[in-house]
Amino acid sequence: MADAPPRRGDATAPEGGAHAQAPAYGPFMGKKAGASSKPKTPKYRNRKCQADGKHFDSEKERTRYFELMARLRRGEIADLRLQVRYVLIDRGLRDDGTTERASHYVADFVYFDKQRKRLTVEDVKSEITKKNPTYVLKRKLMLSRYGISVTEI
Repeated sequence: MADAPPRRGDATAPEGGAHAQAPAYGPFMGKKAGASSKPKTPKYRNRKCQADGKHFDSEKERTRYFELMARLRRGEIADLRLQVRYVLIDRGLRDDGTTERASHYVADFVYFDKQRKRLTVEDVKSEITKKNPTYVLKRKLMLSRYGISVTEI
């Protein structure tokens, strides 16, 4: 045991050595006192915005909203709805008596396309978010449970 390195708090531990404790900065660990607190960049670099009193997760989604509103005014589509929630997997009861929450998919836009005579479910996605495994699974569950193929914009 004489060859073992000294542990933190040992009287024999060297000051500032490999086992020295890192200093704490400010009230939150890892943030130096006086460091600028600029907002965190979103994971997919989208910018939340709003229009007509509605909130959108990205500028691309807001632009699609304006396009769909124009189609609605021209009479090409009907019954435009935003942020429509679908239950993909119902709430369940586990063997231990606890509850497993339901799983949902929230579509950006749902409308009836008069020309194609069918309900359309749209989700505005970037090339990166189209490949997100959670989204891909939910898209497949929409097809399996409701027979709805989600249109990616």
